[in-house]
Amino acid sequence: MKRISSFLAICLIALVGCSKDESVLIRVKNISPYDFSSIRVWETKYGSLHSNQTSDYQSFETAYSTNYIELSIGSDTLEYFLIDFVGPTTLEPGKYTYKIDVSGQDSLRWIQPELVAD
Repeated sequence: MKRISSFLAICLIALVGCSKDESVLIRVKNISPYDFSSIRVWETKYGSLHSNQTSDYQSFETAYSTNYIELSIGSDTLEYFLIDFVGPTTLEPGKYTYKIDVSGQDSLRWIQPELVAD
């Protein structure tokens, strides 16, 4: 009986250790000179990031190579999205970082995201 219990425990540990993680993990890195608040990628909220700060990873069941991004700089809210996006490419499971820069000045600013695999 003791041998069977030990064998089952070893099998359980092996199965758990071999399970493949199918999630997509995305974090945000602020590479702009501005401080961001209310950062959102699709429906996932990242909070605030100072200039040159990186968030923790957030898990997505499904994510795409191009995502809706929203953030605030002071009282201005900026959005990034594609209007004529056909056939979205899903991301393979793994870790990714959105490096987000902001171009322009004052009331005419826009988000420039770059998605990189970690």
